[in-house]
Amino acid sequence: MSSTDFESMFDFAPMSLWLEDYSGLKRLFEAWRGDGVVNLMEHLNAEPQRVRECMAQLRVLSVNQSTLTMLGAASQA
Repeated sequence: MSSTDFESMFDFAPMSLWLEDYSGLKRLFEAWRGDGVVNLMEHLNAEPQRVRECMAQLRVLSVNQSTLTMLGAASQA
């Protein structure tokens, strides 16, 4: 199966699919671990704005046509 086959399967799947990049979140967690954080839940609860820091690290790379239709969007942009 070629990469274009997989792209077609992604694009035309009958359910919403999102391709996301979590590498920024991994780097943030590694930095916190390096700073001595051993309990993520306690760390986030201590300062709730840290959740926004986490969310800012998530990147949506692509969504399929079903997602665009569900959201009423004309394009990826």
